[in-house]
Amino acid sequence: MPADCDVLESVRLGSIKAASAGWPAVTAIEERIAAQGVFTYLAEDAAPFGYVTVGPPVSVEGYFDDREVGEILEWYLLPRLWQAGYGRKLLVHGLTVLKRRLCERAVIWVPEAASRSIQLLDQAGFEPLDAEIVSNTNPGTVRQLAYEKDLSSFF
Repeated sequence: MPADCDVLESVRLGSIKAASAGWPAVTAIEERIAAQGVFTYLAEDAAPFGYVTVGPPVSVEGYFDDREVGEILEWYLLPRLWQAGYGRKLLVHGLTVLKRRLCERAVIWVPEAASRSIQLLDQAGFEPLDAEIVSNTNPGTVRQLAYEKDLSSFF
């Protein structure tokens, strides 16, 4: 398991650095993947290049108490594969897992500066919610926006 965490962390950091957008402090991968009801799926060819992690909503305790809501907890892709369709495939895979776990809605939090991610979410039918998380991190403040997708007719 430590080797798996190292691989996920390298993909996460590669994606965050390339995005050069403000990103909030993130949960340790070891803690994230050990949580009950959390599923992580790795995309790889000769080496890992992306992953999606889904599970019960945890970003803002008490905000989404509904058991029928699932959250895309992490969604990262190395920049060499941006614009190749893999980000969308990872997103669809995560939504499929949530739907199979009987979730009726999916929620994701994205830094407002992550324009590529927000554009893809819009294309995938996510709607912005009137919710935000503001984090003070080094080197500055990060504002995350919530997006939601109705999964009732996903498949």
